[in-house]
Amino acid sequence: MENKSCCFTGHRNIAKKDYEQIFNVTKSIIEILIKEKNVLNFKAGGAKGFDTIASLSIIELKNL
Repeated sequence: MENKSCCFTGHRNIAKKDYEQIFNVTKSIIEILIKEKNVLNFKAGGAKGFDTIASLSIIELKNL
């Protein structure tokens, strides 16, 4: 079985009102990538904003 990778990068400025929804959607998409697409390697940029959301989503899922 082939392992796949996924990289994240995105906007730096995210409105506080949108943060939780973007976090939850990102986390759901990562779960789908793991379960259905065999994606096991994730990389995210280091900027504030979406890069941070993606990183925190990955960390949360790893700790389950």
